[in-house]
Amino acid sequence: MSAERERQAAVVEYWWAVELFSPQKVPNVSSRERVYEVAVDRALPWEDGHPVRSLPLDPGYVWQHIVYGGCFALADVRDTLLEVFGRDE
Repeated sequence: MSAERERQAAVVEYWWAVELFSPQKVPNVSSRERVYEVAVDRALPWEDGHPVRSLPLDPGYVWQHIVYGGCFALADVRDTLLEVFGRDE
């Protein structure tokens, strides 16, 4: 790999790490806002049987779904990092 490609890869790796430790806000469950909790025994929003499937859509529109996975409470992550690495002085 050329020096320039290595530099570019290092920049991408840096920003990946920054994003990893800059968690995005996950919206609260709200049927009004159409944010649903996933459960093993319930249909997903894109499956038949989910309440959102009965809502009408204007012609030319389609549903778009965002799935949040691997969500952790920030306090739990902080506590684990402190346990493993200790507090900075």
